[in-house]
Amino acid sequence: MHLNDNRRTMVVPRAFDLLPLELCHKIFAQTCNDGGAMGRSLSQVSRGVRLASRRYKYQNLVVRNLYQAEGLAASLEHILASDAARHNAWGQEEYPRVTRLYIEIDVQAMHEDAVAHGDFSPVVMWGAHRLPVPHSPTHTRARAKPWDKEKAHQIKWASALGTLVRDGKALKEPIEALMSSAICRILRAVAPTLESLKLGVLAPKNAISFHGVPDLPALRELELVYSRDSSHRMPTRLLESFPPMEGLKMLNLPRYDARCMPHDLLRQIAKVAPGVVEVRLPSAGVRDGWIGYLEPPREENEGEEEEVAPPSPGASLYSYPPSPLPNGVTKIVIPPLVPPASALDQQFAMSAAEYEMLAKRDGRIQVVDSEAEKAISGEMLEREWLKNVKDGNWWREELR
Repeated sequence: MHLNDNRRTMVVPRAFDLLPLELCHKIFAQTCNDGGAMGRSLSQVSRGVRLASRRYKYQNLVVRNLYQAEGLAASLEHILASDAARHNAWGQEEYPRVTRLYIEIDVQAMHEDAVAHGDFSPVVMWGAHRLPVPHSPTHTRARAKPWDKEKAHQIKWASALGTLVRDGKALKEPIEALMSSAICRILRAVAPTLESLKLGVLAPKNAISFHGVPDLPALRELELVYSRDSSHRMPTRLLESFPPMEGLKMLNLPRYDARCMPHDLLRQIAKVAPGVVEVRLPSAGVRDGWIGYLEPPREENEGEEEEVAPPSPGASLYSYPPSPLPNGVTKIVIPPLVPPASALDQQFAMSAAEYEMLAKRDGRIQVVDSEAEKAISGEMLEREWLKNVKDGNWWREELR
């Protein structure tokens, strides 16, 4: 409302600015569950709303590509540095708390987007420090300001990377390296509050890993989703990137690969998640795989001789020593494998009756319908994650 007499502006308070702070906190805690979109909108309402919602607008976040990952990492690092300088404490009531996080790692989609739009800015910054500057005689004699030189340097790299794309050479390697670095930066910033993490690794060029993942003391639920055409060691390599997590209670590995080696995977689970309670494993590909390794804890019975079961058809191929899951596991979910394509896989594939026998032998095991043929995409994974967040389907001690 403009006052014509003195040309000053009267600011009318918004409705949210008049609400009690405790009520605002309850509203923000319930509405900021859409992956970050509501939080971005609240930042534009008013300064009071932006400050009041600061703790809640980051609580459930979705990261879809490299640009969002770089932006979120920079934003969280800036907030952390500024708050540490002012308060020198993590426990401030207004500090943004990231409790549930979903990160999509679709290298192929990011590569196609970079090729289509010609936006190589993050890749340029990666390559500028690691590769020789491509020679270009253009404008070599022209004088330029420092920012002009930097801009010219980036333009040269964008042109060079565009040439790599046109020649069919690899552009995915710098994208993978930048994405891995950004994820580690995000995890370092949110480690004190992160309770649930989901990584969707779709069609990577290599078996991507994350070096430098910090300790995650608050993490209770970890889900690693990988595409079927990934390496057969993908779940094991993903777990190798994480340090031991004593507080992790639920581990979900829901993709299904007949070539997954049980021994390596179970050994890594026991190392990374010694206190895990619920585990969802990839489907079993061979008889000796899961039947040999998912043995329930045996009780010592004096005076009774243990009956030795005959070896399975695949015993000669898989002669690993037993590597049981941690003793605290109370629930193991396994999906049956769809009929294998190759004759060798069919020879050693487990039948439905063998799955039932496995579940009867161990009361912890639950056999669920396989979803191996369902097309996997980033949109599908994001919808599932958002639905679980809104429905409250995540690990909580009071619900177990």
